[in-house]
Amino acid sequence: MSATVRTKTLIASILAGVITLASAFLNAPTAMATGGQCFDYTSSGTEITITAKGFCSGALEIPALVAGLPVTTIARRAFAGGSLTSVVIPASVTTVNAGAFSNNTALTVASFLGAPPSVSGSAFTGTSPFFHIDISQSGHIAPSDPTGFTLPTWNGYSTAGAPAIEIDGVIYKSDFNGSATVIGHTDALVSHLQIQSSVTILDQVLPVTLIDSWALSSNSLLSVDIPGTVTTIRINAFYLAGNLASVTLHEGLVQLDQGVFASTAISAIKIPNSVTQMGSYVFAGDANLTEVTLPPLLQTIGEGSFMQDTSLHVARFTGPAPVIGVNVFDSTASDFHIEFAFNYAAINYAGGFTVPTWAGYPTYALNNLLSNPDFTLQGNGALGSTLVANPGTWDSGSDLTYAWLRDGVPVDSASSNTYT
Repeated sequence: MSATVRTKTLIASILAGVITLASAFLNAPTAMATGGQCFDYTSSGTEITITAKGFCSGALEIPALVAGLPVTTIARRAFAGGSLTSVVIPASVTTVNAGAFSNNTALTVASFLGAPPSVSGSAFTGTSPFFHIDISQSGHIAPSDPTGFTLPTWNGYSTAGAPAIEIDGVIYKSDFNGSATVIGHTDALVSHLQIQSSVTILDQVLPVTLIDSWALSSNSLLSVDIPGTVTTIRINAFYLAGNLASVTLHEGLVQLDQGVFASTAISAIKIPNSVTQMGSYVFAGDANLTEVTLPPLLQTIGEGSFMQDTSLHVARFTGPAPVIGVNVFDSTASDFHIEFAFNYAAINYAGGFTVPTWAGYPTYALNNLLSNPDFTLQGNGALGSTLVANPGTWDSGSDLTYAWLRDGVPVDSASSNTYT
């Protein structure tokens, strides 16, 4: 082969390589900023994916076309962590990926202009409590469109409007199951708070049945009154409300979860008779708490529920002995003791309270209510003190006798209405 032929062959090979590289470059996805927009995009050559560039704020309208191609996808975390207040998503979008709009805490509405796209369940997490999806311009709403958006919720988000309201700085949110939940608070929270027993959201009157975890923690509340419609108060709901001195609870409350009133300024508390369950550390670290009355239907008290309540002198049990966790009353006042009704003592039934201690804490039996509701037992049961039995009023001619028992065994010669 001549040198001329070899040269032409080499040039042709080089040109072919350049053309191949150019073709690959032209068909590869490209990443470009959109001028003044707060997002970037990549192109497949036929469609556009919106990607992250910086932090967006305010109202955002995502374009349907970029570089003459349809916008079909919003990438993972494309707008995460911004300060968006609203977003309009065009009909061209078919996919919204995980966390695409997450942690935009001021984002209250996303307007969809077309059919429902595939939306990750985490696409809008961490947005405003008032966040909802506006489907009024979509033209694709069930049941007229079987694959359209649904009311009142779609994909876990409200489509009927804002699902929450604010009253006195408390945020109430519909659970779309006939009730409302206290989910948080704002800087407008009042000092003396009356939790609403019912609220109107999306034209529905809903009973307030739940106070959610952390909803009213770390605030400047001085007092709170919780209505009987509330059946459950969840984990740490009022934790670190350091100035909260007065709490009023009502019949209807059933469950107090872990740490609900821990590290507050409560000085005394009466727990409603309807409460059956107390979690761990419910009142732990309440240094001002001096006394507590526990309900007759209480079944369990979790670990450390009153631990480090250094001013707590007495816990009054008004019913049978519950199952308790460890360290429930540890690090309380030096004279701390448990008081219980004598008819709930172990000498009367298995599993009852014992004297002089129960679960490792000093105990005193008081106010024995036997066959006569007027019967009372006076005294604190301390060593060397005198107990006085007051029989109350009996039918004329009744012949009363007295017997005193120690650990279930009658005490010889103890037959008067006093015993030392």
